[in-house]
Amino acid sequence: MDKKRITTSLNYDGLIRISMNTLEALEYPKDLLLLINENEHKIAYEPCDKNERRKIVIKYSNSTIANGRYINSKRFTSKVYDIEKWDKDFRYQIPGELSSESNVVVFDLMKARPVKNNTNIDDDDDDMEYDINFEEEDK
Repeated sequence: MDKKRITTSLNYDGLIRISMNTLEALEYPKDLLLLINENEHKIAYEPCDKNERRKIVIKYSNSTIANGRYINSKRFTSKVYDIEKWDKDFRYQIPGELSSESNVVVFDLMKARPVKNNTNIDDDDDDMEYDINFEEEDK
């Protein structure tokens, strides 16, 4: 079975691109939590209730398979960049996986790929207080 690629990309200025495959895996949530696990060098996106105060709202108008959705959180991206000691002149693409235990997508920051330009041309899915720690259950 052909598995769709789950990806996200971050830039230091706060722009977060979430691929349509990622949003589809999460069943197109309206509200999302951005989670960080510093010890495991992972981030996660988790759908949440509309009343969650830390949520990010996802808007789907004009979504396409090629461009996915963009959200902004300078606080989240700058924390990830600081933890990983990433070069602020690069944008990073990160592959992810849907958790088998819950409706959460987890991204391994150790697999991030730096991209010099800040466009979405190479983001094709066929290629490849937000300080919340999450713990993955043993697989």
